[in-house]
Amino acid sequence: AGTAKERGRDPDDFEVTPQILAAVDDDDPEAAKDYVRDYVARYIGGLPNYRNAIAADFADEAEAIGEAFDEGGSAAAMKAIPDELLFEVAVAGTKSEAQDQFRDILDTDIVDCPIVYVPRDVPAAERDRTIEVLSPSQL
Repeated sequence: AGTAKERGRDPDDFEVTPQILAAVDDDDPEAAKDYVRDYVARYIGGLPNYRNAIAADFADEAEAIGEAFDEGGSAAAMKAIPDELLFEVAVAGTKSEAQDQFRDILDTDIVDCPIVYVPRDVPAAERDRTIEVLSPSQL
């Protein structure tokens, strides 16, 4: 908003459409969390700009994820990502858990139209289910 105002633009003229990392699996919600946790581990662990962004709110965790990634790759970094951090950057779990998490995103003042992004490693059935349960008609 500040940048828009500095340039003489109205922040309300912009639509905020963040990409929301998501996976839903009613039979194995931990697997859904692991799919997004792996993706998050690769970004925070392997890309310093993402690590720095996360460090603004999760400094100790970002450092631990980076160190784990450097020492053991994404598998090690995944273990360093607490659920609290995961659910700040992703939606995962059972249908009801994911829908509640997604509604929390929709209820913020800044997000206009979130875009669901399902990691490519998620099996087709769970990918399709994720898209279905997070569609506007299901919320």
